[in-house]
Amino acid sequence: MVIAFISFSALYFGTIAYFDAIRDFLQLPPSGPELCKNIVPEGETCWRGDLFAFEVVSGLALIWAGVIGFWEWHVQKVD
Repeated sequence: MVIAFISFSALYFGTIAYFDAIRDFLQLPPSGPELCKNIVPEGETCWRGDLFAFEVVSGLALIWAGVIGFWEWHVQKVD
């Protein structure tokens, strides 16, 4: 459990740290104006690396939970 926490934390902060390169590579659109209030002046675009990192980590956590659930239910046949 501690290893998972450390791994997800490292992935989260690593994604935030390299968000500019990831954004350029994936050609991500800017965040919506409702998510950028009080962050940048009105009319300027902003990108929220923290939201992208949250989506990445949450998606991987859900995929991992699905893989474990599939393995336990269909492969291991736990009674």
